[in-house]
Amino acid sequence: MKAITFAICAATVLVSAAGYSAAGSLRHELTPEERLIYMQQVRGRDWAAMNLQQRCARRQQMRAQFASMSPADLQKLKQELDARWQKMPPAERQRIEQRIADRRAHPAERSGRAHRSPCAETSTP
Repeated sequence: MKAITFAICAATVLVSAAGYSAAGSLRHELTPEERLIYMQQVRGRDWAAMNLQQRCARRQQMRAQFASMSPADLQKLKQELDARWQKMPPAERQRIEQRIADRRAHPAERSGRAHRSPCAETSTP
């Protein structure tokens, strides 16, 4: 029985390691802290001034850029994001951690609403 369990676990690890791709989603590849820093970095300072179509175009560009990353590029990005996290003032880190904790503590509030991307409505056929 132990041999079968070990074989299944080993096969799972090998399949997941062989199928590793940086083309995964941000949610699965980056920690919540890394994801927040990455989104702030890629969005840029002009995000609030953009209209909906510009934001959608930027989102598509971000997704395409992230999906095209090699595993080495993803590792380098994670190291850069971790370095930026370590350089942040403790008060800023605590504010971000509290924001993440609040979101984790109240998932029911967000799951009740149907999530539809506003970009789906702006795309032209």
